[in-house]
Amino acid sequence: MKFSKSIPLTKVKCLAVHPTQQLLYFGMYNGTVLIYDSVNLTLLHALSLGNIVRSISVNEEFIVTGDDSGKISVFDTNYYKVNSKTIHSDFIRKVLIKDSLIYSSSDDCTIVISDLNLSRIGILEGHKHFVMDFMIVDSLLYSVSLDCSMGTFNLKSRKGNFTPLHENGINSITMFNKFIVTGSDDPSIKLISNFVTVSKIPFTSNVVKLINYEEMLLVCCENGEFSILSKELQTLFKVNLKTKLWDVKLKNNKMFLATDEGIKVYDYLKMNFGFVTDEKGFFIEGDSIFYTRFVDNAFLVKESKLPFEPENVAFSPNGKSLCILKDNTFNLLNTLGYRIKHSGECKEMSISNDLLITLDDKGLHLLENNKAIEHFNYFPKKVKIIDEFIIGLFDSKIKVINKEGTEIKEVSFTEKPIDFTFCREIIYFNDKNLLIGQFAIEKKVSSLFIYNEIIFFISNNMLYYVIIHKNKINYIFVCNVSGFPLGINSRGLVIWDDKFKIIDIKINKIIECFDLLDGKITSSDNILLTQFLISIGEYEEALSYSSDPLIKFDILLKLNKLKECIPLCKNKMMYQKLAKKFLEIYDYQNASDLFYKAEDYDSAFLFDFNGKNIYPPLKSDLEIIRRYRSNNFKEFFRGSEFKNLVEKFY
Repeated sequence: MKFSKSIPLTKVKCLAVHPTQQLLYFGMYNGTVLIYDSVNLTLLHALSLGNIVRSISVNEEFIVTGDDSGKISVFDTNYYKVNSKTIHSDFIRKVLIKDSLIYSSSDDCTIVISDLNLSRIGILEGHKHFVMDFMIVDSLLYSVSLDCSMGTFNLKSRKGNFTPLHENGINSITMFNKFIVTGSDDPSIKLISNFVTVSKIPFTSNVVKLINYEEMLLVCCENGEFSILSKELQTLFKVNLKTKLWDVKLKNNKMFLATDEGIKVYDYLKMNFGFVTDEKGFFIEGDSIFYTRFVDNAFLVKESKLPFEPENVAFSPNGKSLCILKDNTFNLLNTLGYRIKHSGECKEMSISNDLLITLDDKGLHLLENNKAIEHFNYFPKKVKIIDEFIIGLFDSKIKVINKEGTEIKEVSFTEKPIDFTFCREIIYFNDKNLLIGQFAIEKKVSSLFIYNEIIFFISNNMLYYVIIHKNKINYIFVCNVSGFPLGINSRGLVIWDDKFKIIDIKINKIIECFDLLDGKITSSDNILLTQFLISIGEYEEALSYSSDPLIKFDILLKLNKLKECIPLCKNKMMYQKLAKKFLEIYDYQNASDLFYKAEDYDSAFLFDFNGKNIYPPLKSDLEIIRRYRSNNFKEFFRGSEFKNLVEKFY
């Protein structure tokens, strides 16, 4: 998602898109409907209704509006008003044209079914407060109301049942991933299955609109917060528009957000996937794959088309193959020409060079060079193969098995993992933490990479690496990240930002840190290592590796080995810094000597209780005391009324 432009308007309350033509419809607070070209974003026509327009529904033949007078208006494609009639006694919250019928919900607590002549066909009643939204699924109509309930109406019998769902009023309802989803003033959204809440996600403000789009849930909050959630309910995108937000629609790969300040337009980017090896880089957007070889620093980018736009992608570690999945169909492709090597049906898949693992209703199937070699009666939700280890995500556990089906490791969890991997330990992250074996890092992680058995993660657009040392876990900041991160190789962090780019993260120095700590090498002048050891409080160990006098000075300060710092002082700032540390331990004479060397004579004089040094004139009121201590009474009384008396008698 990238912000494109704004269309300044005053209070856009609702949006609609034409099913086939390049047309957008804006329902306005001032009682008009504005029709825009969805490509050029130019105004084509305006319809005046006279009352606030809160809902618009469009098909190939008609434009239907509902306004605050309770009136429904029907226009043809030439914007001629075919019909207009008061249907409700209060505000109309939603209209829907479907199968030659018009459905409308209102603050009069009813849902009315009308024909195209606006003659009443039926009425659905039972809500105790405003009916804010509804949806039709087969022969059922689901409605939500500020009475905190969801109504379920049989459209044949017109009878309804009501299910209390939220603590405060409900504003929106949609279907998402086979669940009913409701948005409320709690503020939260809830996922409903068989009229039971199975999940609740809190938000910061009233949830006013929910839209299901291509396995993503679009969430509009009244305070301007807009979120896109994945099928797993993880946040893919979030922005706060800083103005009231009412509706969202998509057209021509653009997302249109209706706010009190007008329309905010975002370029809608398709699902992205990426991967790198030391020699190759891949980036997938929609059904396009971009590819490069890392030769020198001139990265020639080639583009090819995939057989379809994938929902999921797996790359082989050697970069020779990739597997794409959509609608339970997978294609295993060679990255040289993207020819299909193997295809089939599965729910999940993963590859590790010559090994392919697939998951279907019969369990896990392991293939080597496209030939079946093993079947496991395991039924995880997700599966990965890393080297020759198979990692499965189950309802409450992650398990690791080898090629023979022997369980190697497992870990239990309470918070559902977003992603997981395996490198000596099971590694996964959820919406709050990164977990590595027995350790946890309280960071919200967006990307996880492993290079040379070093764990890297991105949180809040910042790259870190993880070190576990002396049974403590630490994470070290590396750099800020912009663009789409693809992975880490021997050159650094590779990102896609309209082209392949490499961020130098001094990967060789980071690897050297680990080699030194693991005992693979015995010495190093690696400044990263000493900085790391200092950051985790291992000062003695950092001191043993440090050869830089400035760094040694800082380490000795932290260890309070102050006298060892004295010969390392090279400038006034270091003398000052060390003097203040001596003051903390009440060693006034050393403090005074160091202040003197720093040419801070005022401070030196103040703490020189033994009168050790001779001082030049001081800049503060201490100068009077200096004169007195030096028995220079003539100078001491200068400028006072006693000056002449002192000169006369003394």
